[in-house]
Amino acid sequence: YLSIKALAASGSRIYAGTRGGGVFSTVDNGNTWAETNLGMSAVNINSLGKVISNNSFPSNIIFAVSGYTGIYRSTDEGDSWTPVNNGVTDLYANVLAIDSNQLFLGTTTGGVFRSSDTGASWNPINAGITNFKITDFARCSNHLFVSTWNGGVFHSLDNGNNWSAVNNGLPDLIVRALGVKGNAVFAGVGISGVAISTDYGSSWSSINNN
Repeated sequence: YLSIKALAASGSRIYAGTRGGGVFSTVDNGNTWAETNLGMSAVNINSLGKVISNNSFPSNIIFAVSGYTGIYRSTDEGDSWTPVNNGVTDLYANVLAIDSNQLFLGTTTGGVFRSSDTGASWNPINAGITNFKITDFARCSNHLFVSTWNGGVFHSLDNGNNWSAVNNGLPDLIVRALGVKGNAVFAGVGISGVAISTDYGSSWSSINNN
């Protein structure tokens, strides 16, 4: 399976999430790979957890997000998996963000869910979000950002309890990806390239010069 959707490293292993083959892992920097899908019914993996601040979870705890069956958690470095979808109403999950000891899940029709107990339970946190197809997360200082498909970017100052749109200057409301470097937030915008904000999303400008 060469269609790789996600990569993650934890402890001594590197993990690859595939489209059609589930999760593979390697302990020798990719020289050999082994299927690690015990307990997992999903074969299409969209995310293995994007660390947006720091990862406070032990290295043996790994998460995988499927496009059809929600979230899986492993407590033995991927050797076995258990579904952890309690409270998630949309199992077509796109992206999982790890923010210290919290998890943020972005779905296709259900918006954002948050877990504070290692994925055992989830709660929707969509106050202020007007487009529920979530594509990515990012954190810059105390600002939490979420990007959407055709709704632009939203940000929160209270850990996701409330959100507000921050799209001034954004050339397209289809935002596929977010990244942070220092105090700058970057957005991968539709077919309009890359936009940057240096004021926590209050304004954006395109940066596509060759």
